[in-house]
Amino acid sequence: MGEPDDKDDGEVSGGRDPKDTVAAPNAAEWAREETDQVDLGPMVQEMLRSEAGDKIPVFVVLSGTDVGSVVRLDRGAIVLGRDPTSGAVFQDEGVSRQHLKAVLLPGGRVAIEDLGSTNGTVVHGQRIARAILAVGDKLLLGRRTILKLALLDKVDHAFQQEIYDSSIRDPLTGIYNRAYLLKRLATDLSFATRHSLPLSLLILDLDHFKHINDTYGHPCGDRLLCKVATTLFSGVRFEDVLGRYGGEEFALVASGVDESGARALGEKLRSLVTLCEVPVSDSPGAELVTVTVTIGSITVPGGIRLDPCSALEAADANLYAGKNSGRDRVVASTFKGGRESGQWERG
Repeated sequence: MGEPDDKDDGEVSGGRDPKDTVAAPNAAEWAREETDQVDLGPMVQEMLRSEAGDKIPVFVVLSGTDVGSVVRLDRGAIVLGRDPTSGAVFQDEGVSRQHLKAVLLPGGRVAIEDLGSTNGTVVHGQRIARAILAVGDKLLLGRRTILKLALLDKVDHAFQQEIYDSSIRDPLTGIYNRAYLLKRLATDLSFATRHSLPLSLLILDLDHFKHINDTYGHPCGDRLLCKVATTLFSGVRFEDVLGRYGGEEFALVASGVDESGARALGEKLRSLVTLCEVPVSDSPGAELVTVTVTIGSITVPGGIRLDPCSALEAADANLYAGKNSGRDRVVASTFKGGRESGQWERG
């Protein structure tokens, strides 16, 4: 099947034109360089306040799907689990929906109680029902999620959170990046297979985006990508995983959604995108530019095993079908292959 001219054409917003390359300064220019003098007082005071202030008790995730994230424990009792309503949500198929309860005690210690989880909670090599943790103690939830109790000042806490966010977020749009998206796709497919739940994967590609970049410039394209990302995020559920898959492509993992639900969701998102508009420049009264989107969706029925690469291939095939039949539409189907991964056909 031939590829449409605006799919994977290598022209994405944020690219660099060779003629825009800035030459490195020569020796004379370096000699003229002067360092700005700044008032260090406010920053020094902030550091002193942070170091002198109360430390924030947290769980730092050392391994598992959410490695690098931090869970604050200074805001009352908190439940940790896979359920979206939990105080701290872990996307690990070995963690129960309501796995563990944690309560902060005086002196920075933390009392934990296993809530009857399937795979248990392990502290110091022993499966426990209840335990008191001291700073530095580690605990294992399920198969691979390891937490460590730590005390962080405000600067350390902000740094840890920023590092984690930068590892999973697309820097332009703020939604999940490709790496995290693919990790979650693998995890959610595995969970859906074991629990006989449907899962739908949608790939969304903005139509004629290269023309927008060529006509109005990359800054306009960037604004439009951000607007579309915000709009898409407003139209999905809390538990859905929305990410930037590539240049002008987005992807959505919707657990528990069958083909009819995926088609309805795709149409909803397609309609929302048509309402997106951004000015071509910052000038007052600037022309507004809009965009449409083509969506390809594949649904994996409950109990069927499909690897992430095959799911992406199937959704992408439906996306191409939509592009080749006129764009601005949703093409959805259900996986029709056998139980083993890698076997699929268009429905």
